Amino acid sequence: MTNLMQKGIFMEKNVGMADSFIRFQLGVAMFVNIIILETGIFGSLIFIVLGFLLIKSSVERYCPLYTALKITTVPKSGYGVPPAEGSGHGAH
Repeated sequence: MTNLMQKGIFMEKNVGMADSFIRFQLGVAMFVNIIILETGIFGSLIFIVLGFLLIKSSVERYCPLYTALKITTVPKSGYGVPPAEGSGHGAH
């Protein structure tokens, strides 16, 4: 993994946990709809591609469209970080 980060190939996560769960469920629903709706060859291909992309983005927690739109559903870092010195908080 560190090799990938050094090469600049590593993509920063921009899909949060709730978003990831919803994407996974929608991806599975796409595959189920192929059976339920009897979509034919063309419709089945569309559902397969959409289902695969949703599940892939759910597992990787990265969405290229979110990157293009500068959207992230991952909470901002900084939770649990102690306040800076001299900010008036903490022990004296």
